[in-house]
Amino acid sequence: MILSPGGDLANGVAIPSLFQLNHQPPSNDPGKIAREFPDGGLIEYDHANQVLRINLPSRLEIRAPGGTQWIGGISHTGDMQRKGSYMQQGGSHTHNGKNTGSDHKHSGVQSGPANTGGPV
Repeated sequence: MILSPGGDLANGVAIPSLFQLNHQPPSNDPGKIAREFPDGGLIEYDHANQVLRINLPSRLEIRAPGGTQWIGGISHTGDMQRKGSYMQQGGSHTHNGKNTGSDHKHSGVQSGPANTGGPV
């Protein structure tokens, strides 16, 4: 399809395709801008709710030699593997409901070479 608002086809703009009943857009919601890829991957910005959604059929890879910065809380579900150092400033650190932070206490403390009990 050629769009030629002035009537001169030499100044026309080619429109490669239009959505049809058999080829629907990724979203009909006017509050969302979405791009769907042939493998099912989807990037969608829901500006009405201020949410960016990325749905991938495989994995996400980010390469940022200068690092990444996340501002705000992070909720994670699933296994996690990591390499490198870990540093935490402030807040609490728990594992299975037990305080494992710098201010944790132990039970069964005895003077001498004995081992302490686990964190309380």
